[in-house]
Amino acid sequence: MDCNRCSPRYLWGEPKMHVIFAVMVMYVTFFLIGARMRMFILIIIRALHE
Repeated sequence: MDCNRCSPRYLWGEPKMHVIFAVMVMYVTFFLIGARMRMFILIIIRALHE
């Protein structure tokens, strides 16, 4: 049996769930970042746009 094919399905139920989980982790990581870091990122983006 192919363990790589079975393990994600066993853990997450469906491949789609794995993608949703990854997106959720990204959102949580973003929100856990301090307001200071967010402002710093916004300043960099503004500087690049100018």
